[in-house]
Amino acid sequence: MSERLRVTLVGAGMLPIPPVDYGAVEKHIWNLSKALEARGHDVRIVNKVFGDQSRDEYRFAFWARREVAKAPFDIVHLHTPGVASIFSALGPRRFVYTTHSRHWAGTHGLGESIGHFLEKRAVKNAVETIAVSRFVAHQIDRLTHVVPNGVDVTIYKPLPGRRNGRRIIGVGEVAAHKQWHVAAAAAKRCGADFRVAGPIRDVEYARGLEAAGAQLLGAVGEPELVGLLGESDLMVHPSVSESFGMAVVEGMSAGLPIVCSDLLSFLVKHDQEGYLIPTHASDDARIDAAAQFTARILGDAALRTRLGEAARRAAVDGYSWASVAARVERVYVKAVGPT
Repeated sequence: MSERLRVTLVGAGMLPIPPVDYGAVEKHIWNLSKALEARGHDVRIVNKVFGDQSRDEYRFAFWARREVAKAPFDIVHLHTPGVASIFSALGPRRFVYTTHSRHWAGTHGLGESIGHFLEKRAVKNAVETIAVSRFVAHQIDRLTHVVPNGVDVTIYKPLPGRRNGRRIIGVGEVAAHKQWHVAAAAAKRCGADFRVAGPIRDVEYARGLEAAGAQLLGAVGEPELVGLLGESDLMVHPSVSESFGMAVVEGMSAGLPIVCSDLLSFLVKHDQEGYLIPTHASDDARIDAAAQFTARILGDAALRTRLGEAARRAAVDGYSWASVAARVERVYVKAVGPT
């Protein structure tokens, strides 16, 4: 371990830390804080919920920059572009930035284009930048550290005695870019149950999913999510816009075979931890591929075991919070410089 550092982790002011249910960035900040503390560092989280709209992040950022200044620090670590924009303009200007944005995989519409512009400005202004995948790092025009999101492998684990061979799970917000209709159609062809755990962002899209047979569970707390993953047999994640795929890593840690879009090939190796479907093919082609692989996995218990055990090993070896914190620590040491 390096020398003891005083680390300030800054949230986005839109959800509590730790989050009550949904909140991937907030969950990341909370778990990173605990892992850094376990390595001997002094960690402070600055966060206060101002609201759940984009403008609330900026209201929070003005408050947060003053709050950060109330205690001494060696590292300020930011995770969202709105906060980074305010800190870049008004200080403190030396910060480490982790980009979690899915917009590196593509944008649709003016709002997402603005979000991508702010993300690019945030990584440019940081003293050190962290990307959660090599895919994202390759989109950034500067030296970027690759440190994946982590997972608590002691909590997210298989519950084989509760599995029945017919349950498919999807985890994430209910919105069109997640493409849950692909998973719903594949499940229907196979006569399997398909559930989605995540907040409903698009009501019309949600109605279509329910009409297609999907069961929408809404946002769930972590204990319930752990149980849902542990008792499921397969995760299908057909999203066409991801920066990392935290839900997939949690599913892998729970010992689930994964069927996902090939944009997540850095997480899931084809025919090792699961199967990949084409990201940019037509809906029909994606549904056909997802249905083929879903039927193959659900129809073969030995294959489910092989894929699930490989997924669990990959999660434990590559994404435990202890290993993630050690890599983040090395970025901090570089940001601080010689002492």
